[in-house]
Amino acid sequence: MLHADHSGLQPNELGECGENTETSGAAAIPPDTTSYICPTHCGCFTSRVEYKAANSHPAPDYSFPLTSCMGNNNTELPTNIDARTHCLVSTNGLLEVLNVDELDHIEGLVSLDLKQNRISTLTGNHVFQSLTVLSLEHNLLTSITKRFLRNFPMLRKLRIYNNQIQYLAPRLFLYNRLLTKLFIGPNPLGGSFQGECFDNLQLINLGL
Repeated sequence: MLHADHSGLQPNELGECGENTETSGAAAIPPDTTSYICPTHCGCFTSRVEYKAANSHPAPDYSFPLTSCMGNNNTELPTNIDARTHCLVSTNGLLEVLNVDELDHIEGLVSLDLKQNRISTLTGNHVFQSLTVLSLEHNLLTSITKRFLRNFPMLRKLRIYNNQIQYLAPRLFLYNRLLTKLFIGPNPLGGSFQGECFDNLQLINLGL
């Protein structure tokens, strides 16, 4: 494991980040991780072997290399995340704005886990052609837009439950035709929920 400061990270606290390479779209050949950059106060794993050596909890199907910056009360994303990162975890923090353009140098990003922050604003225009898993649960979102989701055309799994989302627009997932696992509730949708938002999707799992 590579790390700048791994203090505070418990063995099984990294959370789910990515799926196996057969379904996630991650490269079958691991990237060159020579001189892998690990941001300050983060922990980094370049392989499943490293992860298992440092964690007593059995490893789920993570995508590697993995950078974890959780539990540091981060108000923003680190600026020096290695461009070879496949899985980025920054949970249990104070992040209020997610600007995906700040991650535009990570072209191979497969999974982004930002649960349990204070995110209320989603912005940015960069399109991530490899990202398949997006976790935004337990934040302060009041909406999520088609324009923002357009940044993730290969998205397969989305978690947005336990936010303050009150409305889902029809054909919300127009640009996410590969989405099969969607976890929405609980959210205060009430009578404003539109079933048409699922048009064009072939869902395997739907949590309301």
